[in-house]
Amino acid sequence: MFRIQYPIHTEAVDALLRVQKQVPEAIVAGGCLRDSLLGRPINDIDIFVPDRDFFTAEITVMETHPELTDIIYEPYFAWNNDVKQVRYYAGEGLLPVNLIAVYNCTPEAQLARFDFGICKVAWDSVRLWKHTDFDIDARDETFTLLAEYQTEEQRAYSMGRYERLQAKYRGWRFIDATPKPLLYVTPPYDALPFGDL
Repeated sequence: MFRIQYPIHTEAVDALLRVQKQVPEAIVAGGCLRDSLLGRPINDIDIFVPDRDFFTAEITVMETHPELTDIIYEPYFAWNNDVKQVRYYAGEGLLPVNLIAVYNCTPEAQLARFDFGICKVAWDSVRLWKHTDFDIDARDETFTLLAEYQTEEQRAYSMGRYERLQAKYRGWRFIDATPKPLLYVTPPYDALPFGDL
């Protein structure tokens, strides 16, 4: 069988394959893949697992990354209802692993969740899932903000991520493609025409 080789960091491959022995639905998504595919150094590995299998995955991760360094409970992002919790693990001489419990653990669900086009990439150990927004941002060297926000706090979080990523992606432009809410005003009920239609 012919198999395509992707330039994914070896530690990410090893970590995902270890977790998938116990939790086959586990995937890697986001920054680790973005940076690996674009030849940048990676800071950590985000492994997404179904919430129901979180503790099984945690035991596997802790075999190589025994130090739990932080826990974030829901909501992970102020606007994200899919993420249940995030736990950060360190292992001596290894990249940190962020174990992320989600209700919907599919590559498509994770791609839909990310705020920037350049982050919309996932790998399930067999297939690389890339949204066209990833390819466009990579080609144009842009960070296109695509998330729909309910509050300024949500937008500020994404802008903070963009500022931090500029160290790795110097010269990449920011594009605001945030969907704008449709604003319409209806007349008061007593002004609505009633009668023959």
